[in-house]
Amino acid sequence: MFKLLREQKGSVAVLTAVAVTALLGLAAITVDIGNLYLNKTQLANMADAAALAGARDLPEGEEQAMLAANNYAERNGKPGDTIVMAVNGDNTVINVTVRRQVPLIFAKVFNFMSSEVSATAKASNQVVTGVTGAVPAVTATMAV
Repeated sequence: MFKLLREQKGSVAVLTAVAVTALLGLAAITVDIGNLYLNKTQLANMADAAALAGARDLPEGEEQAMLAANNYAERNGKPGDTIVMAVNGDNTVINVTVRRQVPLIFAKVFNFMSSEVSATAKASNQVVTGVTGAVPAVTATMAV
């Protein structure tokens, strides 16, 4: 009985199986988290562009602002992205939220098929009532 426990034949196969499983888990974390981060960055850029486009058109009305924001979001997005927009009551702030289902590559081994990533941006269009700071100086080299 004790002779069988001291036997080391076949232990390399067991250690290799454990090591491969651990490496696959690390690959899932590295590749899939990197892919999620890339998609999060793309969605943040998309939401920012849409919110800024919508904010530019806020003085023309809520519908025009939302149309502009939606156009920018659709141009920068992928099919299947969810776009949610809202304008506050006095047409000064627009919120844009975008969501995307991202398929996972290696994590499928562990029964994780996809993950939802989202980003939100808020932009406003307000009247400037005053500016503080240094006054630009006109020098001889800048004169016309």
